[in-house]
Amino acid sequence: MKLSRRILIISFVSSVVLFVIAAPFGNDHHGVGLVLSDVFWTLFLVSVPVFIVLCLIASVSGLVARRQASP
Repeated sequence: MKLSRRILIISFVSSVVLFVIAAPFGNDHHGVGLVLSDVFWTLFLVSVPVFIVLCLIASVSGLVARRQASP
């Protein structure tokens, strides 16, 4: 599976954006603010491992491609 740099960049940027959105809400709000912070924080916590897994897949596929390309 070949992953482009574009997919990795989009995954990284989405993780950062979710963190930036979730951080100001914090846990001291009530009602809608609390719900929004929980939703964005959960999405951030899911997006970080997804980004890490995508980086690992890209690294492994790059190593495999180099080994197959070398004589």
